[in-house]
Amino acid sequence: MNYKKINDYELLYMIEENNEDAFQTLYEKYLPLLRKLTGDFYLILKKYNVEYDDLFQEAHLAFISAMRKYQAEEGTLFFTFLYLSIRSKLLNCMRGILSNKAQICSKSISLSVPVSDDDLILEEVIPDTSILSFDHSLYIKDLFAKLHLFSLELNSIQGQIFELLCNGFEIGDISLLLEMDARAIHNNLYRIRTRLKKYLTSFHNMEIVLY
Repeated sequence: MNYKKINDYELLYMIEENNEDAFQTLYEKYLPLLRKLTGDFYLILKKYNVEYDDLFQEAHLAFISAMRKYQAEEGTLFFTFLYLSIRSKLLNCMRGILSNKAQICSKSISLSVPVSDDDLILEEVIPDTSILSFDHSLYIKDLFAKLHLFSLELNSIQGQIFELLCNGFEIGDISLLLEMDARAIHNNLYRIRTRLKKYLTSFHNMEIVLY
């Protein structure tokens, strides 16, 4: 039997009957999709020393899970369901990596994060830690903690944008990961900057006192 001429729904039915040839056919058909999504995330996450094979394994597990959970009667194409399943799995993986390796309140936070529409950045808000006293160093730690609390006050989308931005991701990367138009990213950034500028006003004033 030429399984390549069989549609997805029939292949899925045959896979439920433990037909290994049907499984292999479906897997080979969507292997380019697995590689494409894995590659997109790898290009962004490789600076965190993430291995391509580890990400691909996550995509593979998502493929297996999608085959088991897919319900044709819900009206969604298998391709669409599979795409969303793999992407969701890789997004969760990305969030785990960011959480473990680049916490927003750690010293790894990017100091080039813009906090206002006049290009004020965190580096200009935070004093040079090399010349600070012990008390001032505690102030810096407190500031990072407050930034973390600020991120929790944002809505889901803005929180993700802020987290990615603080971890050094470019607008293009954020647009790809969140599947949002760049204009929508910029609009949300404007709202974030407005709120953050007000939130950090007291710290910016303290900079003058410290210097």
